[in-house]
Amino acid sequence: MCSLRPETRPDFVALFPARVGTAIEIIDVKKMKEIELKGNAASKTEQDAYSVLELIMEFYERGLKFLPVDLYKSHATNFIVENDGVRPPFNKVPGFGTVAAQSLVEARKDGKFMSINDLKIRAKIGDKAIEVLKTTGCLEGMSQSNQLSIFDGF
Repeated sequence: MCSLRPETRPDFVALFPARVGTAIEIIDVKKMKEIELKGNAASKTEQDAYSVLELIMEFYERGLKFLPVDLYKSHATNFIVENDGVRPPFNKVPGFGTVAAQSLVEARKDGKFMSINDLKIRAKIGDKAIEVLKTTGCLEGMSQSNQLSIFDGF
């Protein structure tokens, strides 16, 4: 129907899941059929979405996979090819913008984050951005604050 043009670079935000799932979860075949039936009447956004869905489908058909967003491995704005698959950038997670992504990547240069609060302070990101990161699973196991509690051992 339409080809993926380099100058187009469609946004994966609406199409790329925060948590990596199966091809069935990612590729909305029904949506593809709807766009296909519209033909030339499909909007630019729909045409770009169709191209991205086609690309993702081919990606999976070739046995490749998407890796989860990782606090220390994901790039701010670029997909990273690794041995096991392709890791999405932070700015492709719905609700996590490019400025926050760049700030996070810059902040992690100073070492591992001690807690979620440490991440917020060093990366200068707000509660909404933290909530978005939690949905990706990349904050699992990280404590909320650096403070120890006398009740932690009980």
